[in-house]
Amino acid sequence: MRLALFRDNDAAVNALGDVALHDNFWGVREEALRSLGRINSPAARKQVLADLANEQPWVRVVAVEQLGKDRGDEDAIKRLQNIYKDDKAYTVRAAALQSLALDKSPNLEATLEKTLTISSPDDVLQSAALRAMGSLGDDSAVPTLLTWSSPGKPAQLRGVAIGSLGRVDLKNHDITSRLISYLSESSFDIRFASIFALGRRGDPTAIEPLEALLKTGELSIGVPHAVENLIEELKGKIAPQTGPVAATASQKSSDSGVLNTNQAVLDRLDQLEHQLTDMNEKLQRIQASLPDNKND
Repeated sequence: MRLALFRDNDAAVNALGDVALHDNFWGVREEALRSLGRINSPAARKQVLADLANEQPWVRVVAVEQLGKDRGDEDAIKRLQNIYKDDKAYTVRAAALQSLALDKSPNLEATLEKTLTISSPDDVLQSAALRAMGSLGDDSAVPTLLTWSSPGKPAQLRGVAIGSLGRVDLKNHDITSRLISYLSESSFDIRFASIFALGRRGDPTAIEPLEALLKTGELSIGVPHAVENLIEELKGKIAPQTGPVAATASQKSSDSGVLNTNQAVLDRLDQLEHQLTDMNEKLQRIQASLPDNKND
């Protein structure tokens, strides 16, 4: 269904808003909210704003995510900043932080660094801060991300930091070397995060280590094919070329500091990462919706 067709249909938007507020099943309410976010009309935004005051934290999380889609909207940014500071639920504050990063909110770096010092259940705020550093794309975050990606830090936070390292300072080959070193760890989550980050960076020095990882046969179903495609793309980008076209391509590669990795491969890795993340988030929302977990 093309939701854009309902952009000027206030009756349909109001019906979705009613479902988002009152349906008995959390999954239906969540999908209604996401649909309102995709419609993104003034009437739809009004419905989303109504759910920012919902008593259920998981509902506010989804509403915050949809509010964050109003890129460059100063009112939305202010609301998100206030939600991060004042909401009682850590999960909602974390969602606000991520939305601010996606919107490239100014002067956010200091807030992210400070957030890493705040203790929260399941490290939800620290995870959000590390993920937001990748979304923000500020190279100044590299030292912090390297520190949090290191062995000895909590595994979940390491994985998030590793993922963000795939999005910053793409000319820095030391980062690639660090990520390659993580491919040999026993944790699947760490190896997967490293593969994803290496795919984002597009550094050809990752070819041999990725091939070695494939030969172990230890990757889960669905991952080997994506890694094989990534390796082939990296090999194709460094194949010998001659003539003016090759010189131009070489110059462009040098200027960018990163190979133009096949988007289909990155999309596959993105899909796998989002599936894992989405599954974990849905489990957390189910838990948060239970009577004994209303204050998560």
